Amino acid sequence: MKKKLPMLIKVGMLTILLMISTAYTISGKLVSAETDDYVISINPSEIFVGEITLVEITVENGSSVPQENVYVGLYGCGIDTNGTTNSSGKIQFAVNPVSTGDIYIDVGSEGNTITQTVTVTIYDPVYIVTIDPEYVSPGLVSIVDVLVANESSGPLDNVYVGLHGCGINTNGTTNSDGLVTFCIEPEATGEIHVDVGFEGNTMSQFITVTNWALKVNVSSPTAFEGETFIVTVVKEIEETPVEGAIVTFDVETSATDSQGKVTFTAPEVQIDCIYLIVATAQGYIPDTTTITILDKLNVDLTINANKFNMFFGKVSATVSNIENVTINNLNFSMEIKYGILGRKSAEGSIFKSKLISEESCTLEIKKLHGFGSININISVYADGVDKVTQEINGFIFGRLIFLKSS
Repeated sequence: MKKKLPMLIKVGMLTILLMISTAYTISGKLVSAETDDYVISINPSEIFVGEITLVEITVENGSSVPQENVYVGLYGCGIDTNGTTNSSGKIQFAVNPVSTGDIYIDVGSEGNTITQTVTVTIYDPVYIVTIDPEYVSPGLVSIVDVLVANESSGPLDNVYVGLHGCGINTNGTTNSDGLVTFCIEPEATGEIHVDVGFEGNTMSQFITVTNWALKVNVSSPTAFEGETFIVTVVKEIEETPVEGAIVTFDVETSATDSQGKVTFTAPEVQIDCIYLIVATAQGYIPDTTTITILDKLNVDLTINANKFNMFFGKVSATVSNIENVTINNLNFSMEIKYGILGRKSAEGSIFKSKLISEESCTLEIKKLHGFGSININISVYADGVDKVTQEINGFIFGRLIFLKSS
């Protein structure tokens, strides 16, 4: 005669109770129980609240022969379903418990059951929740997406999501993509609670409702590696500085001063890169902007100051762009001190907005006349190019000039 075998799965951090007649075993996720007529196996033994789990129950006799057409029923924690085993002695149920508690498993016919217990640990699910946007304004209609995933970033279907606060009270369940969308119009500023999960197993996050928004400004849209730049955070519309705003750039995070400012140094880059700047402050809608960090040009600026004219007291220097790039904003200057105790001086400079590849630029200072030592300092710098300097010393006798590079 077939016998009914009630078994108990505990959902939550509880237990599984199996009503069996003779013996039980646990092997990994497989819970087995033996009666006079049946050997029943359940897989898996871990059941999660709010997640659909495919539970397979196998019914065999003591000789491991599958038992066909045996009644199996599940009920409890929102589950109420049943069926009969197939020719392989198996039956599968897709279960989605709505609360912690007891799920009973009945196998066989009525009567002749003995209760024993088996303890199996069951874990509550961990939800990874993404809310977009996290900040909305009162009196305006906003579309809010809530995405629920597991720890492996897999979407979770049919998970309860509820919004309440600031005049909002609505709920829904996630679709097969783990997504549920709400159209809300908050009545006041504050926080809207976002509850995810099921009764007894929920987690809360927030949507901030505010009239205030941040605005981020950067002192320059570009900066060369190693250069400093200033980020200013103000209140949108009013343009008043926001002190204590948290600004994140690259791996750095700093708070703004009383003027709403914070200074960063551009990192080294191999190529020109766009970096994101994010500003946040409690009670404000965040703002973002970008800055392009430029790779410094690896250009050798060659200075040749050995050209001189003994007869006319003339000194010249030439800077050449020997790389296959264009130099921008070239500043080329020369300063000369000469005569007894270096009391005489002369200087000159050239600015070129562009110096193309293989182009040269010559700076010349004339009408030098005196007696004594002569000292020449030459300086060249340009956008994205490290400063290049050269010092040349010698002596002057009338208009005759002798130079030696140091």
